[in-house]
Amino acid sequence: MTAKMTRRRLVAAAGALGLVAPTTRAGAQTGDMAAPPCESEREVSGWRVKASLVEWPDLEEAVGLWECVKQYSPAFSLIVAFDASQSPTPDLYVLHKYRGGTLVLRAPDQTGYPFPLDAKVAESQVNLSEDAIATLAKAPLTFEFSAPGEPLNQYDTAGLPEAISAARKDLEKLNDGYNNWTCEAASDCFFTTAACGVVGLSDDCFELCQLRAFRDRFASRNQQNKQAVEAYYTLAPRVLSALERRPDAKRILLKEYWRVIAPCALLSALRCDSAVAWLYKGILNRLQAYAAQ
Repeated sequence: MTAKMTRRRLVAAAGALGLVAPTTRAGAQTGDMAAPPCESEREVSGWRVKASLVEWPDLEEAVGLWECVKQYSPAFSLIVAFDASQSPTPDLYVLHKYRGGTLVLRAPDQTGYPFPLDAKVAESQVNLSEDAIATLAKAPLTFEFSAPGEPLNQYDTAGLPEAISAARKDLEKLNDGYNNWTCEAASDCFFTTAACGVVGLSDDCFELCQLRAFRDRFASRNQQNKQAVEAYYTLAPRVLSALERRPDAKRILLKEYWRVIAPCALLSALRCDSAVAWLYKGILNRLQAYAAQ
């Protein structure tokens, strides 16, 4: 039986028990005060995803912004950025240290979108058509860098469609919160999201919805639980960053998915929060040990 088939049966069993619907987040807060800052940041499928709402003095409404960033090497990074005040579609930027050369965006049908890199600037905006940007958001593509006397360098955009989808959802959530006088960051556990990504799950999968619901319930019970969650979010990204440098990182994340995340999602749906908390206590200890090896 494949992993995907096993998981489908797991979720189907939860659905049969009426456990799939995620718990609603905490309600909006009201008060006579200005809208608080709206910003969220997390990692999705290897991309840093940030969404925010910015209030400008000359505009009546807050402006929605989001970006997806990935650093491939000290010499090359990609940024897909959206600014609602500038364009209805996102833009693509390249941060590079190359002294000239040409970068080609290669579509799945082998169509190439070439553009030169300016050696005088560290950031180049890629002028792509709306169709090319739409393709970038749907499927992984490849960037090919070439220059005289240089070997061909290739950079794939695996995980970018998921990151763009997450950024758009995060901005939508921030807009909802802004309209209700509260802004809640996405603040997903990087480890949990990464492990679910290894299995090929989306941002709104059963596991992530249930574990977010558990987090909200657990943190709202008392100050000690809230501090424990905050400490977890402070440490988890650093540990995951060290873990991802290991060649067997995906194997470790897959193992932890079946060992902890899938069982915890079902336990959360059953409101067995003490059991979920107990299982999660062991995660960081194991990950720290892996990262230190």
